[in-house]
Amino acid sequence: MNRYTSTTLFLACFAICPGCRSQPNIKGLVDTLTAGGYGIVSDTIPVIDTANTIEKRFKRIGKSTIPYLIDAIDRNERGWVGFKEETSSSMVLQFGNFTGITAAYMIEYMLSDSSNYQIYPYGVICRINHQTGYYDLQKLTLDDVKAVKKVYQAWWEANKNKSMEQLKSDWRQGKRALNGSDYGWD
Repeated sequence: MNRYTSTTLFLACFAICPGCRSQPNIKGLVDTLTAGGYGIVSDTIPVIDTANTIEKRFKRIGKSTIPYLIDAIDRNERGWVGFKEETSSSMVLQFGNFTGITAAYMIEYMLSDSSNYQIYPYGVICRINHQTGYYDLQKLTLDDVKAVKKVYQAWWEANKNKSMEQLKSDWRQGKRALNGSDYGWD
């Protein structure tokens, strides 16, 4: 191998390999999140103040995780989703819902720029009854989850060229992915 070939090979590996390693890491992180990787049901999703918590890892990686999170929204797996509220009549929504909702929640959490993980009261997505303006307290169907994914995909397509700072600013101003759709966060 001559000097130019080895230099070119080194530069190609240096340029390509970090991306090759990060994509499987992001996908693995998303899989852990949506597969109920927390392992227990508690009052909230556990947030331990260390640099390795899953939510801090997503925030540290940043905007590049959003397409992976969107891709996981329609995951056809049920489990515990959201936050437990003992006195709530909507508690039924959290258990046995589609776990991909957690991926959508992580997008919202990253955009919220909050250290308080519970940015929505229950952390679940509900259908909106446009006649009453209230949430439909039925669990989402797989078709609903696929529709939610399409909403997030359309939002991302319209916003992917914005900086993370601009996306966060939009979120604080109420410009959020589910606005104007048939779904909302409860």
